[in-house]
Amino acid sequence: MHTHQRPLRILSVALLCACSAHAGTALRFGPSSDYVTATTDFARRAQSAAPANASETRWLAPFEEEAPIIATSESYAGPTVHGGYEFISDNTHVLLTRQQIRERKGRPDSLALQAHSPDSWEGRSLALRGFFLFKQDAFESEYRAGPFTPDRLAASWNSYAAGDRRNITGRYVVKIGDAYHISEHSFGMTNSGSDTVPAAVLATLRWAPYDPVTALDFEQGRAVFQKLPLIGVTAVGLYFEDDSWTGDNSVSSPFAMHIETFTVSGAIH
Repeated sequence: MHTHQRPLRILSVALLCACSAHAGTALRFGPSSDYVTATTDFARRAQSAAPANASETRWLAPFEEEAPIIATSESYAGPTVHGGYEFISDNTHVLLTRQQIRERKGRPDSLALQAHSPDSWEGRSLALRGFFLFKQDAFESEYRAGPFTPDRLAASWNSYAAGDRRNITGRYVVKIGDAYHISEHSFGMTNSGSDTVPAAVLATLRWAPYDPVTALDFEQGRAVFQKLPLIGVTAVGLYFEDDSWTGDNSVSSPFAMHIETFTVSGAIH
């Protein structure tokens, strides 16, 4: 029996190394001050779109599976970002002025959205929703091929929303096969903050189907959340939403959102 112990131990060690060789941080967006040398507009930006109510203004950047919001290039050194977003208000003189990777002194480069108007926001209705998505081909090189399983999600943002009853909510998005799913786990994004989901918590989360191609708005009231094996994940993202809040006249911009970090850890199996 002693003649077999050493080969078995060697085999066990080899298998352990093989299984853990690809475990670690798979995606890292920020914190960085080196993504851009100057504030850089998204390649695909929201345009004025027909609102459901004729008295409203709607800015929409629809989700397009193969069209990134901004791709890695000579002017942007970060990972390619997909996604979509929309902003709706009954203030008809609205511009979505920031749709960009913003360079800010003393702060990390960020994914930035911000609206402005020459008119007062007092009593105006507002709605914001969308998501930023990172596909597996934007992961670190050793995680770009093979079935990926995340074991930690984390994000941080520097943001504000002005007015009454504001409650911008964040959730995580994953893609498995051809289907997108959104987390029951949520967190407040109205003000600056961060969120982390460690492995022990991630394993317990429930998820609901999400179809951003049909509609960016996730209707949580109709959602059916269930446990979901996070095996073969090919994209991970951050969703944000406030379906309705009322503006005030305290600032010229009713909101500013800056996503500063988004990290995903896990393993290739």
